[in-house]
Amino acid sequence: MKYIILLLTLIAPTSSAQKHNNIPAVRQAGYSVGYGFNKAEAYGDAVANLPKGVTSYPAKFFKIGLNNYKCIIRWEK
Repeated sequence: MKYIILLLTLIAPTSSAQKHNNIPAVRQAGYSVGYGFNKAEAYGDAVANLPKGVTSYPAKFFKIGLNNYKCIIRWEK
């Protein structure tokens, strides 16, 4: 019986000071894409696709056809 109690105290210590929380912080990042017939419409579509509570960076626009634009916004959380 003494051996079981000793073994349990070695496996699961009761002191909370010995518990360490080594979870690293995770940074999320991504891109939001929007399309439209002009830059304003493409930007509005890209902003609508942004997640809540993120930091966004300046938008980049690409002309992908006659009166068609693509907007890409980089974001981090």
